[in-house]
Amino acid sequence: LTTTTLEGPAAGSSLQYGAGRHQIAMLNGQFLHQLGYQGEGIGIGVLDAGFRKADDLRAFQHLRRQGKLQMKRNYVNPGKTVTAGSNHGTTVLSVMGAYSQNTFTGVAPEANYHLLKSENPESEFLVEEIAWVAAAEAADSAGARIINSSLGYTTFDDSTTSHTYQSLDGETTPVTRGAAIAADKGMLVVSSAGNKGNNAWQYISAPADGQEV
Repeated sequence: LTTTTLEGPAAGSSLQYGAGRHQIAMLNGQFLHQLGYQGEGIGIGVLDAGFRKADDLRAFQHLRRQGKLQMKRNYVNPGKTVTAGSNHGTTVLSVMGAYSQNTFTGVAPEANYHLLKSENPESEFLVEEIAWVAAAEAADSAGARIINSSLGYTTFDDSTTSHTYQSLDGETTPVTRGAAIAADKGMLVVSSAGNKGNNAWQYISAPADGQEV
């Protein structure tokens, strides 16, 4: 599982998974790669808290060189860069789009990516769900077919706006309703379920509660 027979993003070289081989094997992604599927022509909107150094890191050089890092938009601080601050989105992007020969290969190193900052890592307010919906709309307008969101919402700094278990019914929270619209338009919406299983919350977060997510 260290090498495939097809050429990778670095011209003239075959894919060397490196440290990425474990995630590729878990998903049997090597078979898709052997069939020639590396994400070519697929637009992916990555909604996150920031993409620090995505415009500089060697692992994304192939994306930059081929113009595959396309729309970059900040919905937390409009007009500001998305490639400073949090690196959470950078690590998420690397799982999909990174390529560094013999070091790490993502599952879709030839896809087109839209980097959309909708999450403020310094606070947690309901307005971030609205920003998520706006970012999803932008991804749709750009022709993205997939939304990848390693974000989830349950409780907020203003406790009067926090969600209850009852509101996580797949059709109530603003972010889940937005995700449902995106799915109805034909987008594949992928969202993290949350990191709350070992504490008092225990439930999945929005928008992962959506039935089409």
